[in-house]
Amino acid sequence: MEQKFSRYKFPEDVVERLTPLVHLVDKREQRNFERCLGELTLRWLHEIKQGRMTASQVDQFFTLLDLYLGDQGNFFLSQEAEDLMVEGMILHDLGKPFGADIALMEQLAQDLI
Repeated sequence: MEQKFSRYKFPEDVVERLTPLVHLVDKREQRNFERCLGELTLRWLHEIKQGRMTASQVDQFFTLLDLYLGDQGNFFLSQEAEDLMVEGMILHDLGKPFGADIALMEQLAQDLI
């Protein structure tokens, strides 16, 4: 798994968290990918709320995933999944006027499940 992501220079713990999603992308299972993304997003948001992770840490998951998806070609996401990805990549600005909206992310994640 690390070899696939070595060019992106993300920490190993970030790469490990994306393993289930990457396997689904590699198998071209778009619907299962979106369901898994929704489930993981809810878990990650819970960890932010519990103080076990920071918004910036979770932002890295979405950013690395976006880079990987961009390199895959022909792996298209639903509008809800795309919107969730965008919100996830602005988590580092949580609490700022143009930062991520946690309530919206939770709703989008639920919609994917």
